[in-house]
Order: sequence, then C-alpha cells, then structure tokens
Amino acid sequence: MMGEGEFTVIDLDAPKNATPEQYEDFEKRATDIIQMFNSYTERSNSGKGYHIFIRATKALGSRCKESALGYEVYNHSRYLIVTGEHLPHTPCEIMPRQAELEQFIESVFPREVTQKRSFSVSTGGEIGTIEKVLDIWEFAKNGQAALVAYHEPSQSSEDDMRLISHLAFYLPDEEVLYDAFRSSPAFREDQIARRGGEERYKRWCISQNIRRAINNLESRFDWSEDEKETDEMKRLAEQIKKRYSQSNG
Repeated sequence: MMGEGEFTVIDLDAPKNATPEQYEDFEKRATDIIQMFNSYTERSNSGKGYHIFIRATKALGSRCKESALGYEVYNHSRYLIVTGEHLPHTPCEIMPRQAELEQFIESVFPREVTQKRSFSVSTGGEIGTIEKVLDIWEFAKNGQAALVAYHEPSQSSEDDMRLISHLAFYLPDEEVLYDAFRSSPAFREDQIARRGGEERYKRWCISQNIRRAINNLESRFDWSEDEKETDEMKRLAEQIKKRYSQSNG
C-alpha cells in the first residue's frame, strides 16, 4: 500500500491471547464493520482477523490505529499478505465507500489526533517498542522515508545502516534494536551465515551501524550554519553514544 492509488484497507485483528469472551466480542464488532462497508473482505493470514478492501482515500499521515480495539486503516507505507480467503457473504468486488470510511474514522479515531504533525524522525526520545516507533513515523514530516526503509527489502549495507540509524533514535538498547531490525522485512537472512552465525552478525551489525550513525551526525557539525540544528545533532549523537555504549565502545 503505497498511497498512490484509490484503495484503502480496514485491518481488523483480534487481540493477542484473547480469551473466548474477548474473541466473541471482537467477532461481533467485526461483523458490524464488515456489514457497514459491504465490500470485498477476506480472512487475514492469522485466521483471526479480516481485511476489508475499499475504494476510498484517507488523509496522508492521519493516525488511524486503535490497538485496544484491534483496528487500523491504511492506504500507504504498509505491506500486508493478501490471502484470497474471501468471505462469501461479502461482494467479490472492491466497492467505493468514501462516505462509510469517513464515518468510521470519525466514530473510532479521535479528531484531535488525525492532524498531520510536523516533527522530524530524528527528534529522538526513548520509546521502547517497534510498534510505537512505526506509529510515530507515520506522523513525522520525514517519516515516509523511515517507513519505506523498514518495509522495503534491504539491497545493501547502506540500506541496513539507514534503517538502524532511524531505529536507534528511539529504542533503548542493543537487544531491542536488533530484535526490531530482525523483525523488519528489510532484514537479510543471508547475512547471518555470511558473518559466521547470528551472534557474530548481531554484534557486527549493531556496532558497525551505530558507529556510522554517530559519525554521520558528527560530520554535519562543521558545515551546519544553524546553531540550533548543530546543538540538536550533538544532543542526538551523545544520546546514541550513551544508550549504545557497549556497541560503540
């Protein structure tokens, strides 16, 4: 979903480790939503959720994710597995449903958080989980590049460095950073054997790329004419050095 067409997906997922009562509640809510949109709908890959495909547009950068309910709406910067497990009581075609989408967003997602925010991906601040980081990137003014780096298969060590640099601003330590990197579609499995096993690759990958991220920030100190920008880059460099001192040492 690259945001260049007219298609939008309503992604409904049952809570992880849901009790029978919670799953029953989810199914009732999902049934109502599926009936409201009345467009092509399929079972998700997990078998415990649904993808509703519609012809409609959602504002780029608007926040349409409600983890507590298991709802997400997106039309850009997302990959999903299309299962083809069509629900037989829904249309075989993807239907135009702009009015229904706007009604759904208005009723489920607070208006005050659907505005495009203006901060940068590199603002930093320890967040802790990749889910929250991805959510923040959807808001950020340059978040599209970070989302593409996370979702696109990596083609080179430069791609790896770019993604790890983005992640390093927000994640608390080497373990969480590597887990987030490994869970990304960008992760290259072939590099594990090439570097002599998982642990060796992990140490090499994180240490090399954290060092490069710091060097890239520090290289900008000299040519930046904006004192405020320079101070911010120095702050970020020191923050990353401290957080990843083991890898950077």
